[in-house]
Amino acid sequence: MATAAIRTGTPILTSGALPEVQAFRKVVRMETTLTLDDAVMRELREEAARRGTSLSALVEVAVSRLLAERPAPEAEREPDELPPLPSWNLGKPLVDVADREALYEAIDAERDLRLYGTRAY
Repeated sequence: MATAAIRTGTPILTSGALPEVQAFRKVVRMETTLTLDDAVMRELREEAARRGTSLSALVEVAVSRLLAERPAPEAEREPDELPPLPSWNLGKPLVDVADREALYEAIDAERDLRLYGTRAY
């Protein structure tokens, strides 16, 4: 495994600071150690050399692109982007739910079968 120390930076905007302080505080960097597979590290070094950039810059761009392609969280989705509701094929209905008497009869028959082990008509 190869270990790489990556330094990333974010410019700090300062107003009214002395030029010396402003030059010193121009970029704040965070150092992070990554443990990478030797083959991945070799490919990263080759790609950085091919592009004429640093290993840190290449990793920063790759991670930024990875994070940018994440899907939006549920709260940020538009209402028309909701996933479809699940549906199941339950077969032909056993009773016409518009026929109240037939519906009550089916419910009572199921209850009688559950409670008494037989249908009591």
